[in-house]
Amino acid sequence: MRQQYFLLVLMIMTASAVAADGTKSKGDLPATYCAYDIGQLPGLPPGESSLDVRAINNRNQIVGFTSVSGFAGVHSFIWDRKHGMRDLGTVPGHPDLVAADINDRGTVVGDATAPETGESLAFTWTRQKGASAPDTSLGGVISFATGINRSGQIVGASQTDTGEFHAFLRDVKGDVVDLGAFADGSGTSSATAVNGRGQVVGTRVAEQLQEGFLWDDTNGILPVIADSTPTFFFFPHDINVSGQIVGDILGTIPGRAFRWTRSEGLQPLGTLSGLATHFATARAVNLWGNIVGGSETNSGDVHGFDWSKQTGMRDLNAVIDPDSDIHFQAVLGAAAGINDVGSIALTGFVPGEPMQRGFLLVPQRHPERGCR
Repeated sequence: MRQQYFLLVLMIMTASAVAADGTKSKGDLPATYCAYDIGQLPGLPPGESSLDVRAINNRNQIVGFTSVSGFAGVHSFIWDRKHGMRDLGTVPGHPDLVAADINDRGTVVGDATAPETGESLAFTWTRQKGASAPDTSLGGVISFATGINRSGQIVGASQTDTGEFHAFLRDVKGDVVDLGAFADGSGTSSATAVNGRGQVVGTRVAEQLQEGFLWDDTNGILPVIADSTPTFFFFPHDINVSGQIVGDILGTIPGRAFRWTRSEGLQPLGTLSGLATHFATARAVNLWGNIVGGSETNSGDVHGFDWSKQTGMRDLNAVIDPDSDIHFQAVLGAAAGINDVGSIALTGFVPGEPMQRGFLLVPQRHPERGCR
């Protein structure tokens, strides 16, 4: 059960958000958030359903996917407070859609799968044209999309003519660039995110070597951590426009969330429990360097967190405005995305309920107005 020490948290977080001269910046984390349950996709058959939230844009539009146990089909959705949750439809021959990202124009990307064969294609969706499968081929058949930036550049992974998978970048003109893997031509790779400058992060693998990479059109594909050892694997999840990278450190210790910048290097973000035996994952970073993800707690549950240089890691369950219109027992799990306004998209659950829920958190800048 969630414990909210609202007054204490409010005083602490308000104090930490104020600079020495008493001013606040646009990137300061709020003292509290208004939380909204995004509901369920209409029209699904009754039964135990699952719901996963994947991304949020600067218009507070959220994308994800859902399914019902015992029934075929995976449905992707787009949600906002005005229109509610809407089905993205299907791609001919590949009806199971898994949304991965959305840009500020409302274009959604992900992968569409044919359940009979398991073959997947990268898809895009717009309100005007619906879902379709643009050409993202590197010579093979299978592909999937993982990220899209404001200008419409798309990244993911695609099968080559030799059957391997390489990360790709599809530009706004439709040209598909093979980002490669290792300099000698070996290995496989997959992109996870692209920022507004066209910089791409992802992972690459060859034999026993696994590492996170950073690609741009000047330097090509390079490791994020140049002096990494085989003991640890740096898995980048996101990159913002200033080049800050966040992700997971995987290896012989429980997974740890990290932040990396060219000037400051690697910074582990810690855990909500403060214990080295617990894990944390950093999933997204916004323009201001605010980071969200999930971390194991002392209870053994995974809670969502936000992080900034000023506040460090905070449990999102402890900074929810009590006026929020959500179930009082709701547990907010790992956060999937944060936009430049500071709104957060995440999944969670209510104890005793079989289905997972999705939530939008909006910074509470005017407590006197409530959360309606």
